[in-house]
Amino acid sequence: MSARLPLLNERIYAPYKIEMLVETLAEQGIAAEECLQGSGLDVDEIHNPDRLTSVRQYLSVCQNAVRLSADPATPFKVGLRMHLSAYGMYGYALMCSVTMRDFFNLGVKYHKLATPTLTIQWREEADAAVWVFPDAFITGPSRELREFLIEQQFGQHVTHLRDVAGKDTVATKACFSYPAPSHASIYEEYLGCPCYFEQPECELYYPASLLDQRPQLAHRITSTLL
Repeated sequence: MSARLPLLNERIYAPYKIEMLVETLAEQGIAAEECLQGSGLDVDEIHNPDRLTSVRQYLSVCQNAVRLSADPATPFKVGLRMHLSAYGMYGYALMCSVTMRDFFNLGVKYHKLATPTLTIQWREEADAAVWVFPDAFITGPSRELREFLIEQQFGQHVTHLRDVAGKDTVATKACFSYPAPSHASIYEEYLGCPCYFEQPECELYYPASLLDQRPQLAHRITSTLL
C-alpha cells in the first residue's frame, strides 16, 4: 500500500513540524530567524495553527537545519518528540484505530495530511510488519537533506508506534539504503534496534504479532467517525 505525495507548494498544513524543528534548534542556540531564513515565514506565524504552510516551506527549514546544526542527532530528536497529538484529527484517528493493522493502513492512506516529504508504504510478512520508505521524495534533495529526512521519518515512526501500542513497543531492525554515515553509531541509540546500511531499501521492521494488537486508545465508534 502506498500514498500519493502532495504538490510541493500546496499551503494546506498547520506549521507543527516547522515549530518542532525550530524549537529543537533553539535548544542548540540557533535563532528562530536563522532557522526560517528563505521560508517566507515569520517567527510568530509558526505558532499560529491558522497559518497554513507548504511542504516546500518545511523543506526550506530542514535545509537550514542541515546547514546550521552541528548536532547529527537533530533529525532524530525532532522525530522522537513528534507525537501523534501534534497531527490534529489525523493523529487522533490513528490513536483510536481498532487494531494496529488499521493503524498501519490509515497511516498510509492519509499520509498526505502529515506534511509528507517522502512516500511511505507498508507490507506484511510471515513474521514482520514492515514500514517501507522508497526513494520517492517530493523533491530531489541533496544527500545531506535526504538522510536528514529519512532519519527524522524513522524517529517519527518509532514515536508513533510507542504512542499507539505502548512505550515498550520496539522495532526489531532498521535498514537504510545508503552507506553508514559518520554518525552511524547514534542510529541504534535513538531507534532502539539494530541498524543496517547499504540495504536494498529503507525499512523499519516490527513483529507481525503487533498487527492484531489493540491500540491503547482504541475506540471503534470514534475511529469510524473520524
